[in-house]
Amino acid sequence: DICYIKLFTITDGQFHRYQVDGASLLSCKPDLHPQIKKIFLLASNNEEIEIDYIRFIPLLEKYSNAQIGDTYEKINYEMRKAIYLQTGSEIVFDVALPFQPLFLKFGCGALNSKFVYFSAGIIDDKNDQQVLLSKEISNEVGWEDYKFDLTMFSGKQVKIFFRATGDEPNVLFVSNPVLFSPPQAQQNIIIVLEDSLRSDHMSCYGYHRETTPAKDQWMKEGILFLNAFSQASYTRTSCASLLTSLYPGATGVWDHYEKLDPNYSTLAEILRSRGFATALFTQNVSAGYDSGLHQGFGNIFDHKIISLRASGIYSGNTLQKWLENNQDQNKFMYLHIFDPHHPYDPPEEISRPYRDRKSLGGRLHLPHDNFFDPKWYTDVTVEGRNFLYDEEIRYNDLYFGKFIETLKKFQLYDNTLLIFISDHGEFLGEHYLWGHIP
Repeated sequence: DICYIKLFTITDGQFHRYQVDGASLLSCKPDLHPQIKKIFLLASNNEEIEIDYIRFIPLLEKYSNAQIGDTYEKINYEMRKAIYLQTGSEIVFDVALPFQPLFLKFGCGALNSKFVYFSAGIIDDKNDQQVLLSKEISNEVGWEDYKFDLTMFSGKQVKIFFRATGDEPNVLFVSNPVLFSPPQAQQNIIIVLEDSLRSDHMSCYGYHRETTPAKDQWMKEGILFLNAFSQASYTRTSCASLLTSLYPGATGVWDHYEKLDPNYSTLAEILRSRGFATALFTQNVSAGYDSGLHQGFGNIFDHKIISLRASGIYSGNTLQKWLENNQDQNKFMYLHIFDPHHPYDPPEEISRPYRDRKSLGGRLHLPHDNFFDPKWYTDVTVEGRNFLYDEEIRYNDLYFGKFIETLKKFQLYDNTLLIFISDHGEFLGEHYLWGHIP
């Protein structure tokens, strides 16, 4: 089990410092045991590289520069935007509360298994203190969420505080703290993106196979765009443009090792600043934290939680639980489904009738390629690959229909702008090319 990352060295004859995030490095192998046993440093192209030192930095040291700050942190595979407080520190917000129903909502977690004592409370204009939460926190439980009704303090000038105390060094995280009034009428936005999806393989665009019956029905109630243009033929560059409305020449995100600079504003940051609860459900590392596209999302769920199939996002417990926890806020959700990205290997749920066959028919034969073909499919043809690609689209569509039912169940369907798109297309044998390449 090997994970690797490319470091593009600066070849000016000087020493430079390079830093690798161990968690990001391990994310490429979802089932890899978290203990690193060996590290290899390999120079390519016959280059000679001098190494001055290698240092392993404990995660606790990451937060040693300041007692209080903001960060993104992952606990039990869920990443959140959070304020961090080292043990022995406190943060206070001075707030003038309006005359309306008010709620305070936040989550909490800790960096390591040592207990940190967390207290949250409010001090009113008469300097009377009321403790809202007093609890021992460690990272063994995961994120815990709380909501408090502060309507009795409406119209007052108050102080809201978060404190972290403890006998041993630790870091407390207060995730997504928000003081809000429920909107009178919700306005929600959901972007659903299915990776590598060609419009001309969808029946709603006239494809000869019925691959998207659920979307065909859904699109009768909305607008079907006949012309849409991706900014790149691969995810990282395309999605950076999608979430910033900037061309790749501006974002600078071109290759698999490049990240969106935090100085750029994303759609999620804009909506979060307007009071939206924001969540990213992504099955592709090129559309998440590793690519800098997490900016502005309060909750980030990756493939380790939601799997690599459409069912894991569209009808999984993770999405439903997040909807339940944020029923009283406007919501922005971005769902990035990995399939029909290669390899074209539909789940057994729909491929069982033909999975034991070596052949799926067709005249134009190809050599088996692990990059595109499942192991069970040995007599490969152009037509067969196209069929399996279509089957992944059909499987996704089945669960897209279930997702529509979930939105109706939570009474979100009629007040939600639901946008369905793809990041780029796919060569399926044209010009003897396969995959999404320039």
